[in-house]
Amino acid sequence: MPVHLLDLHAEGAIGRHVDHTEYSGAYIVGLSLLSEAVMELHHEHSTSSIEMLLPRRSAYVLTAEARYQWAHVVPKEPSFGGREIQKTRRLSILLRDHAAVEAALPASPATPDGSTVDSPPTSTGAG
Repeated sequence: MPVHLLDLHAEGAIGRHVDHTEYSGAYIVGLSLLSEAVMELHHEHSTSSIEMLLPRRSAYVLTAEARYQWAHVVPKEPSFGGREIQKTRRLSILLRDHAAVEAALPASPATPDGSTVDSPPTSTGAG
């Protein structure tokens, strides 16, 4: 499982984007550290939007429609529920499944018993 560390300066922002399916897999788990933040989600095919408050030391999961039908952004000057959010340096640990990456890798060569180099042989008899 690929792990990424995002170190965002107090004045930094993450622009609006939808993750690329070829590199991202089915889900992303984020751990927000040091500073609270706001993540805005904007539906790609409507005017719907959602604000999520990400308190420091919180976790979030984006999967399915939230992953690929909604763009997400971490604004430079966030507010939540009418309240301005004071940002400091933000660290975020991001965990992504790698199903899409695995699909792009070449298959491992098969051995005479039908297993691959990176998987054990399968049992064919009663055990």
